Amino acid sequence: MRRKVIGAGGLLVLVAAALTFYFWPMSAAQPLLESDQLLVMWEKTTIANAQPDIEVVRYDQLTQDQQNRLWALLEQARYQRTFATPFSDGSAKGLSDEMLYVHGFKDGRWCSTIFFSSNGEFSADYKNYRLSGAPQLMDEMLNVCQ
Repeated sequence: MRRKVIGAGGLLVLVAAALTFYFWPMSAAQPLLESDQLLVMWEKTTIANAQPDIEVVRYDQLTQDQQNRLWALLEQARYQRTFATPFSDGSAKGLSDEMLYVHGFKDGRWCSTIFFSSNGEFSADYKNYRLSGAPQLMDEMLNVCQ
């Protein structure tokens, strides 16, 4: 009986450790680490008079100072896996009306992209995650880009 209790306790500790590791927050800069240049695109979708309209603003002439500030914001931002992450394909559902895309380039070639919506949907490396503080991060990044 005592062995079963110890075994069950050990199993619970192992499961708790695995879940803690799985849901551990990760830096939003991590998927872009190979990049040496960033391109930011902001997209806002509106519907007026039953007609959809998508406003897209590209920030492709960022100074080195702006890029450094964007990197700092991304390094502080945290995303984490969800129970659905292993089964996702990077296509997000239930997005909000605002999206921010960050494309990373190295030596003039595209190497990775992350995107997130103002409601916290986050996509990187063809998987979906949750991003903490997405609306604030989006506003701060747009302020840096402007």
